[in-house]
Amino acid sequence: TGQAELERCPVGLATVQIELPGYVRVTKTYALMRGENVIDQPLMPGARLEGRVADDLGAALLGARIDIRPVDPATGNETSEVWSVSTGEGGPFACETLPAGAVSVQATLAPYETVTLPLVMLPSPQPVSITLQRMAAVTGLLLGPDKKPLASASIRLAGSGIWPARATLSD
Repeated sequence: TGQAELERCPVGLATVQIELPGYVRVTKTYALMRGENVIDQPLMPGARLEGRVADDLGAALLGARIDIRPVDPATGNETSEVWSVSTGEGGPFACETLPAGAVSVQATLAPYETVTLPLVMLPSPQPVSITLQRMAAVTGLLLGPDKKPLASASIRLAGSGIWPARATLSD
């Protein structure tokens, strides 16, 4: 029937988010007043984005976070709204509640470098392929002159391409 009811809502501003596979997600803020508030919301057909995430050796990556942001056609800037999905077994991801048009797609998974595809047009005729490069890691043991481990030392790593500098404490 398309009917939905939320009860015992506090009076004041509230954000309503409606999401249904195959339709564009809608997020709107309403001023709720005492008593019944009627919100009728038509939904528009959604665009689907699918793809696969792998590492630099071609191995599929499970659990990569994919953030998808619409791009404002007038300014070329990303909007503040974000759709997030994660890759499954074999590295695939899909989101089917996106608006048609330009989006940026960002893939993140430690210990890999974050990758952003700045302009993907939806609907997309084919899946996107994202390759994450493994980043460097530094480990070691901090010893005093007596060869005993030292705790609470501040350690900073800086250099070309490292901004902001990385910092940690020895334990």
